[in-house]
Order: sequence, then C-alpha cells, then structure tokens
Amino acid sequence: LANVVEIMARNEETVSQLYRAYALKFPELERLWSDLAHDEIDHATWLRSLSGSVGGKAGYSIRERFKPEAMETFYKYLKTELAKTELLDCSLAQALATASYIEDSLLERKYFEIFASDSKDFKKVLNDLQAATETHSKKVRDALVEHRKSS
Repeated sequence: LANVVEIMARNEETVSQLYRAYALKFPELERLWSDLAHDEIDHATWLRSLSGSVGGKAGYSIRERFKPEAMETFYKYLKTELAKTELLDCSLAQALATASYIEDSLLERKYFEIFASDSKDFKKVLNDLQAATETHSKKVRDALVEHRKSS
C-alpha cells in the first residue's frame, strides 16, 4: 500500500512540474500556474504523510476498482505532456485544456477514493485532496473560459 501512496505522490509532483513549465511558457498566467504547482507539491506531502499509516498495517486496503497500472499510465501521460511543453510549441488554450483534463480526470475517476480505511485522519487527508482538486478544476476551467472570451 505504501508503494501506491508513493506513486500517487510522484504523480502529484509531476503535475507540479508540468504546471511550472506552463508558468514559464505563459507569463500572463504565471500566478495561476505557480499557485497550482505549489499546491501539487503540498498534495504530494499530504500523501506521503499517509505512507506510515498504510505501510503494511491492517485497516487499510485499496479498493478493487483501482489498478496500479492505471496510475503508471497516468504518470507516462504526464511525462509526455511535460516533454511536449518543454520541446514543442504549446498554446495557452492547449495548456489550459490539458490542465482541465488532468484535474477533471482525477475527480471523475474518484482518484482519492482509492483507499478504504476507518481512520478519521486518513479520510481527512483524502477529503482535503479531493476538495483541493475541485478548486484546481474550477480555477483552470475559469481561466480557460476567460481565455476563450479574449481570443
């Protein structure tokens, strides 16, 4: 279980790297991207705080519908998007659409419901991650709508 937590934390850090790349590429929205990138690092820290809780202890399990392979596929997708951003031209609309896709995918796939546990502290961290992702989704969606209006 601790390995799954680490994979999730790594994915959050990779999202942060992508958002930092967007901050450099699109200075007109540097504040948005930098704030999101910072939050993603916080999310990785929150996840790692769970690692000691789940490391081989009873009372924690991964829900059957979640597959670690899917988390690896998501990681590869993030690395591909990061490489495209760093190596190729990427429009602001594309960056916002990609960020919206990432945040919405985490919500739609109920990514933070991966673990089953009775621990209140554990549930609080996962609920906080869910709420933060909802906030990110709204911020990115609002920026995308605003960008489309001004284009």
